[in-house]
Amino acid sequence: MNKPYVISCASRSKNREQYEKSISKLKDSAELVAIWFDDFPGCLYRFDPLPDMKLDPERWWVFTDYGDVVFQTPIPDLDITKHEILVADERQMHSNSYWPPFILIEPIFTPLLACTCYNAGTVAMKGYLFLEYIKYLQKFREKLKDKSTQVYEMLIFNMWIQEHKYEIAEHPTLFTTLACNIDARRVKFVNGKFVNAVGEPYTIIHANGDTKGWFKLINK
Repeated sequence: MNKPYVISCASRSKNREQYEKSISKLKDSAELVAIWFDDFPGCLYRFDPLPDMKLDPERWWVFTDYGDVVFQTPIPDLDITKHEILVADERQMHSNSYWPPFILIEPIFTPLLACTCYNAGTVAMKGYLFLEYIKYLQKFREKLKDKSTQVYEMLIFNMWIQEHKYEIAEHPTLFTTLACNIDARRVKFVNGKFVNAVGEPYTIIHANGDTKGWFKLINK
């Protein structure tokens, strides 16, 4: 079986040490693909170089953010869910979160107010679906009144997910976001690792929102 790609698209930020220090935890479970920008174009445009890289569209593409992500274990078997899009549920609705002021400015996103937030900084899918998402993102961003506000990429991602809502699944150990999940104890920090409800360590931890301070525990 071909290894999944683990993809990052970023500038080399001051927070890179945590990511690069932990990437060895993946061992030989993935092929690393990095797009480094001298001048980061923003999240709405970060995937534009990917199609030209001619990666295998039949393999798993695992995308992660960079400055607020750490790895804990090798990539698990991604086929066990029997789904081809794997998401990280943030356990909050768009209507009860960070997003209503942005949706007020861009009403095209109004349908999301009744939907769960899925994180755009940790996602896995088969490559041909990722390429489909990139085309969707490129087309959708042209509809925005404000193309400079990069957080809209997450709302566009969630619009695309809603069109594929019967094709998504959560993997029990691939990745998690910390915001909301750790407060509700769906994620716990045990023996130096972030684990799920049954004590299994996650591979990829995304310290989204105001949870970045949790990474200090890893270095103790």
